[in-house]
This record gives sequence, structure tokens and C-alpha cells, in this order.
Amino acid sequence: CMLVFGWDHPQPPYLPVLLLAPLPLLLWAAVRLGVGGTCLSLLVFAGAVSGSALAGRGPFALSSPIEGVLSLQAFLIAVSVPLVLLAALVEEQMQTADTLRLSEQRLLKLQHDGQQRIAQELHDSTSQHLTAMALNLATLRSRTGTDVAELIKDISCSLKEAKREVASFGYLLH
Repeated sequence: CMLVFGWDHPQPPYLPVLLLAPLPLLLWAAVRLGVGGTCLSLLVFAGAVSGSALAGRGPFALSSPIEGVLSLQAFLIAVSVPLVLLAALVEEQMQTADTLRLSEQRLLKLQHDGQQRIAQELHDSTSQHLTAMALNLATLRSRTGTDVAELIKDISCSLKEAKREVASFGYLLH
């Protein structure tokens, strides 16, 4: 700021470039440091520009004092407002990203818990029922004739396959 606004000779032809020279650092402060850091940077910037103007140096000391103060205020407002809004927008975007990340973690945990619950239910309840059915079929096979025994054998094979699939599904869910 002192380099840009501290000159004491007549208005140079590259004045617009000089006025915008601190802007990259102020933009960096807005993106990196948030609203508080941006306000602090703008305070230092405004102090340096105002100090130069009070000392009679820089682009705001060339006209009458009233015009210099008004142009200085307009310049500081034109620089400050967009930077503070940008800093607030960046902070809000970062908070939204954090909230989204936490929400995704909760969703994944709920999904994992649901899968664990289903796997436990398959293991505890469904597999036991299938095993009981297989035992009852084995008892029934020993008490019936040959034509019914073939049907029972087919049902028993289907039960074994269903039991294997339930166990596999439960393992995959777990």
C-alpha cells in the first residue's frame, strides 16, 4: 500500500493499475482468511491509504480535501463491500461442505447399521427356521413311503440351497 499510494509526484498515467495493485492480496485474504481476516486486511489497507492521503501523497491528495475524502471513501467502499461478500460466501460454502460431509458420514453409518441388522436377522431367525424345516423333513422322510420320499428329498435339496443362499447373503451384508 505504501508503495502504491505513497508517491508524491503528480498523477501518473498508470493510476488505474496502481489503484488495483493491492487487489490480489485482498482477494487472497478474502478467500483464505475469511470475513475476519478480510476485515483486518481492509483495515490495514484503509489505514495505509488514509495515512498517505493525510500526508499529502497518493491519488487522493491531488484534489481539494473534500473531494479527496469523498473519492477515498468511494474507493474504499467499492473495494471493501465485494471482498467482504466474497469472504462470507466462501465461509458459507465451506460450512455447507462440512455439513454435507457429516451428513454423508451419518448416512453411511445408518446404511451400515441397517445391513448389520438385516444380516443378524437372517442369521438368527431365518437360518434357524430353515434348519428346523430340514429336520422336520428328515423326520417325515423316515416315516413315509418311497413316492413321498422323493418329493421330500427334492424339498430338502431346495431347503439346503436356500439355507446356503441365506448364509451367503448374510455374510455379504455383514
